[in-house]
Amino acid sequence: MLYDSAPGWLDRLHACQRRADSTVIHTACSLPEIVRIPEYSVDPLAQHLRAHLPARIPPRAALSTVSGQDVTLLLDEMVLHRPVCQPSVMADQFAHLQKLTKSRLGPRILLVPLWASVAPPAGLLYRMTVHGHELIAEEWGTFVFYYTGKEAAALWQDRIQAALAAAEPAQQTAMCLGRARLEMEAVERRQSQVGQMSGESRLFLEPGGEAVL
Repeated sequence: MLYDSAPGWLDRLHACQRRADSTVIHTACSLPEIVRIPEYSVDPLAQHLRAHLPARIPPRAALSTVSGQDVTLLLDEMVLHRPVCQPSVMADQFAHLQKLTKSRLGPRILLVPLWASVAPPAGLLYRMTVHGHELIAEEWGTFVFYYTGKEAAALWQDRIQAALAAAEPAQQTAMCLGRARLEMEAVERRQSQVGQMSGESRLFLEPGGEAVL
């Protein structure tokens, strides 16, 4: 295992991601950059701590419906019930993921249901194949853990395999994302209605019949 928080750690992680022939990403908290819509803002603290880092190597370009055949995104079901942005933004984000899921040339996006009881990582977990070798990387806000070799990577390898085995098919995942989008849209409507009601003026009648605004 290698702990990397030295200057340039994010560039080194980006370099691995860009050189990987295939990638499996497992998350239960936030979404990786390659599938985020521009409005999706995650982890303000991490963004603040990373603000001073000179980005010499940019992250991998965002995936589209015609790219990403070498990427599998394992979404723990908690992601659908843990909004990190405004409900309207989360609804748009789920719609984007649903669109990617329905594309044959896009990434594989699979939902890992809660009943599977697969312990997800606390941060973003990557299993990458780089130059024929498997590399596990656990990304946090300001550092990354690397696991190489069979013994060091065994724990995360087993969890990823368990998540893949329990994951819902792509079609079912798309349906779950659609339901999550509708739920977020409903939350947004309720919040808008509450906001409108709180801004209204109401007319009351005192016992004597005098109107009070």
